This record gives sequence, structure tokens and C-alpha cells, in this order.
Amino acid sequence: MRFPEVLAASDLYMLGNMNMAFGLWRACPQPDEKRLIVGNIKSESGPVSIEVPVNILNARWFIRVASNEAWYTSLETWLYVALSILLSLFLSGLVQRNHDLSGIRTYLEAIAYRDPLTGALNRRGLFDELQRRITSAPKSKFVLYYIDLNNFKAINDTYGHEAGDRVLQLFTEVVRAHAHLTHILGRIGGDEFILLLSGPPVSKRDEVAFDCMRKALANGLPSQKIPGPITFSMGRAVYPDDAQTADALLSCADAAMYQEKERAKNG
Repeated sequence: MRFPEVLAASDLYMLGNMNMAFGLWRACPQPDEKRLIVGNIKSESGPVSIEVPVNILNARWFIRVASNEAWYTSLETWLYVALSILLSLFLSGLVQRNHDLSGIRTYLEAIAYRDPLTGALNRRGLFDELQRRITSAPKSKFVLYYIDLNNFKAINDTYGHEAGDRVLQLFTEVVRAHAHLTHILGRIGGDEFILLLSGPPVSKRDEVAFDCMRKALANGLPSQKIPGPITFSMGRAVYPDDAQTADALLSCADAAMYQEKERAKNG
């Protein structure tokens, strides 16, 4: 349930039938200023009024009820107003709790499926994504690139693991900046990354993107005194043309990546 849907659930609108104006107001950044979100502007003033503050989703709100008549002389009216406001407060608490739980769930999913160093999908998250694609749309093509940084062990050994971590972060940033907008990037271990692109292969588009990545990495990482270029090798596999399972796709792309490495060494 979302706010201000709680007002509908709490039946505060019924107060209008009793000639009482009500409103949900939100505190503004400016001191002593409030903005009406839903309800009646007349709830801001009136000879007889009550105001109840509510904290919802890290913001300050106010429920106001006002009337031109001495409604407070009626015990029945007092009970109705009190019950309506109490129910609103209870429902607003549920809204806040649901919001907090959603935040916790998002955080836990990030821990379970994301690489903490680069923010890319981790191995588990990547395999879940591959399985979801294969299961939900078994006939829809997508492209998998297996990417491995060249000479990464030498970078770690020469400049230290902190510098190596920065290289991994830089590479992730460069791929995200130049890959197709609908891409998904995963890190499956060490200096090995997986790039997923939806749809059939578009060789020219991908060649341009990878050329831009190479240019962005050509200067190395000056902040860590790592000279350029930082290079990578990659291999491609297309689902379902080259393989029909996640493991087979990865194996196919991995083999193609090592073939490119060998060609680069021999060249």
C-alpha cells in the first residue's frame, strides 16, 4: 500500500459528510510551511481544528481536521475522528514498514547477486540471469562475450592488489560507458567478465563499442602509475546458435577468447 492510499483505506473521506474538512499536509523545506497533498484546503483553518503529525518515509506529514461547527461537543463525533486518525496512523506505519522491508530486500539482493568491488553481477547473479533468459524466452537470441584482461597478474604483482582493484573498477566503468544501453555486465572471477547483449549479434555496432573501450583504456591508470595500454581479449557465443545452456555458452565463448589470446601472442 502506498501513501496517500492510506487515507482511502482509513475512511477519512467520510468526515466530509459530517461537514468537517480534512487534509494530508507535508512539511516543506521552508520553516513553518506545509503543502496540501490530498484533501480540502479548508482543513488549514477553521474555528475548531486538530492536527496530528506523522512521520512517513523519512518525511514529516500532518493530518488536519477542521470544522466551522462545534463538533467537539458530540462524543460520537470525537470517537469517529479519533478512530479514523488512529487507523490512519496504523496504516501509515504499515507503509513505512513495507518501505523499510523493500530497502532491506534490495540490499540483500545486492549482496547476493552483485560483486562488491565493481558492482557488476557476480557469478551467481550472472547464472541466474542466463537461466532466466533461456527459460523465459528459449527462442530469443542474445550474445555473450567472455572478456579477460591481459597481463592482469603482472599488474597485481608489480603495482599491488589495490592498484589491481582499481583497474577492475576502471574496466567496469569503461564497459558500462560504451556498451549497448541494454547490456548486462558480470564478473565471474578474477579478471574475467561476461557481457550480455540482447538480440541477434550486430557485429559492426559491437566492434565500434569495443574500439571505444580500447581507446579509453589506452592511457592506463595514471592515478596508480600504471602505464597504458590496458588490454583485453574476448570471445563470443550466440544463443541459441552456438549453445543452448548457460554452461555450454560460457565454454564456447571462453574457448573463442583463448583463441584470440593465442592469435595476439603469435601476432
